[in-house]
Amino acid sequence: MKTGDIVCELYEPSTSKEFRAEIRDFTLQLIQNPLTFTICGFFYLDHTLIRNVIGSVTTYLVILIQVGNVPIQVFIEDLNLSST
Repeated sequence: MKTGDIVCELYEPSTSKEFRAEIRDFTLQLIQNPLTFTICGFFYLDHTLIRNVIGSVTTYLVILIQVGNVPIQVFIEDLNLSST
């Protein structure tokens, strides 16, 4: 649920006029200037960035696990073959 939806739910006739005016002003501010988070102004910090970071970390972990299962003898033999 977005912040604007939550704020609109607070806008009820049973609340005071001052409170409704504050909610109206805040809602207008959210519409005109949406709240976004950035990393030093370079990247937007949203769900797509977080999803991409998790995907990259998972990919690197799978690659490291696969390379970690190769016996050390394979690397030594490859070094011996390339040096001769």
